Order: sequence, then structure tokens, then C-alpha cells
Amino acid sequence: QFNPQDLANTAWAFATAGHSSPALFDALARASAASIGQFNPQSLANTAWAFAVVDRKLTDDIMTHLQRISETDGGSFQAV
Repeated sequence: QFNPQDLANTAWAFATAGHSSPALFDALARASAASIGQFNPQSLANTAWAFAVVDRKLTDDIMTHLQRISETDGGSFQAV
């Protein structure tokens, strides 16, 4: 089973390579949503970036967590 950083790295790698397989990103979205409470701000930001690059929609759970983190812990985000 992948941890949040593994999921973020996988999404980032495939997005960077231009591989936007709907099945892959759907599976990443489900796995990410299942462990969303364990994502740190950096992994969450990288995951959101990857989904945006491949034009895939994040789940509502991920979007809610992203909004919550950005409002309460925005200072810990780092540009990559």
C-alpha cells in the first residue's frame, strides 16, 4: 500500500511525463482520498498540481482537505 508521499510522487511523475491515464489517476484519487488525513501540505500540493496538469478532477474530500490546509497551514507550502 502506498503512503501519501508515494501517491503524490506517483501522480507527479506521471503528470511530468505527460501520461494522463484516466484509470491511473482515478485509482490515485481513490487511494489519496482514503488516506487524505495523513497528507502533509507538500504532498497535497504536489498531488493537486499533478491532477491539474493532466486535467483530472480531484475528489471532493481532497479538495476540502486542500482548502482546510491552505487556510490553517499555508505558511508551510514550498514552491517546487
